[in-house]
Amino acid sequence: MGLFRLARWIHRKRLCILCYHGLAVDGESRFRPKLFMEPTTFASRLASLKRAGIPVLPLGEAAKLLYAGRLPDNAVVITIDDGFYSTYGSAAPALRAHGFPATVYMTTYYALKGTPIYRLFVHYAFWATRSRHLQLSEVAQNLDGDVDLTEVAARDRAIARLVEYGEVRGVEEQEAIAERLGKALEVDYSAVKSKRSLSLMTPSEIRSLREYGIDVQLHTHRHRLPMHRETVLKEIADNRDALAALTTGSLDHLCYPSGEWSSALWPWLHEANVATATTCDYGLNDASTPPLALNRFLDGENVSLIEFEAGICGFAGWLLTIKHWVRRTHSDSTQFTTRSGEP
Repeated sequence: MGLFRLARWIHRKRLCILCYHGLAVDGESRFRPKLFMEPTTFASRLASLKRAGIPVLPLGEAAKLLYAGRLPDNAVVITIDDGFYSTYGSAAPALRAHGFPATVYMTTYYALKGTPIYRLFVHYAFWATRSRHLQLSEVAQNLDGDVDLTEVAARDRAIARLVEYGEVRGVEEQEAIAERLGKALEVDYSAVKSKRSLSLMTPSEIRSLREYGIDVQLHTHRHRLPMHRETVLKEIADNRDALAALTTGSLDHLCYPSGEWSSALWPWLHEANVATATTCDYGLNDASTPPLALNRFLDGENVSLIEFEAGICGFAGWLLTIKHWVRRTHSDSTQFTTRSGEP
């Protein structure tokens, strides 16, 4: 019907920033389809951009052109959060094959430690297990309780307790907990560690991204940005210090961890010399979009190709607007008939 073409023309001066996370190493897309995408799906996205002749720009250049009013029509930026090993192993070669630049927002704590992300492994182990019961004392001596793994609420409570228990401890103790949890749930922690499916890039791999035309930027050191000035400044400073030895570019672009943000953070981000910050809120960007609240389109394995195409041209935004209008109209209509006493 030509609606995508119409949307591209109407939104031609707006910037679409794509958001990816990890690519699957061993079927992790079934575990978290928003977090892990199959490499073949990612390659098909890049091929779609290439076929459409869409200009893919580096983040810093695109931001400057956007606010100067000189952005090329239908421009797109590719961003990848967290810095999973698969970014180096799969995404970087695919990007180079298509000649596309990208920005990796790199969190550094687990990259320097070289272990799987503790919180993520806990969630993965509960998802992957076929066990029906778990005795928490087998995993952590300060925890107790027999968990019925067939009950969703019980599983969620156990996950929350183990995450909270482990995240205040050092990496060595986290690994010991993860190994015991894997043994109890019959999920091989050593295999997950060996495959690096839940691990981040090493410093040498981060350093090599420049060879692929990939820019490395800030994502905080410990993947957190609480509403506390000193902690915000420390997270950014620690992240910047860790990355400074691994990249030659300036480190002045940030991605909010987990997409959680507030304008109350902006004075501290200015203090930390952050030029732009991206959210996980859907939308295209124009010159009126605050540089510290740039919108993105979160792509994933559970997003179809037609949904992807609708997202990058802005048509998905129209659908969301219509959806909200229908819901509001239905709600208003229901309230009216209730007040009037009609069925």
